[in-house]
Amino acid sequence: MSKPKDYQVSASFNFITIFQNLEATKPPHKYPDEQPDAIKVATIISEYLSDGWDGTLKGKNTSSDNVPKNDPRWLNKVEYAQKYKLGHYHVGIPCYEKSEYGYLTSYYVLHYQQLSETHIKFVDLDTHSPMDLPKESYLEGDVVLGETEE
Repeated sequence: MSKPKDYQVSASFNFITIFQNLEATKPPHKYPDEQPDAIKVATIISEYLSDGWDGTLKGKNTSSDNVPKNDPRWLNKVEYAQKYKLGHYHVGIPCYEKSEYGYLTSYYVLHYQQLSETHIKFVDLDTHSPMDLPKESYLEGDVVLGETEE
């Protein structure tokens, strides 16, 4: 039996500011059956710490170098995303919607850096379309939000 992996989640200073300002007690406006945004993000952190990307997380998760070929800044975006190991996860804010390909997507995504196989760093929360990759300044800082140990 293989030993369980030790996962770590950290955050940039930019993301800490965003997280502190998310609604923690009320559901999103016009979505009364949804959890508050801060609870959704905290749940993702907890679930990643338990099982990484292979666990129960239901939103679409993808590398941010998957840029549409018709984007006028295609090469710049691909190189930037690869340089900083950027990915984005559909967080369900304000809610999840099933895409035509069967993925659960949302208007907002969590931008993160995949620092190792088991360590991610959240750096931004932004709209998916149009996709703007996080500025370099948004990557600064590394505050540990949680880690697992054997």
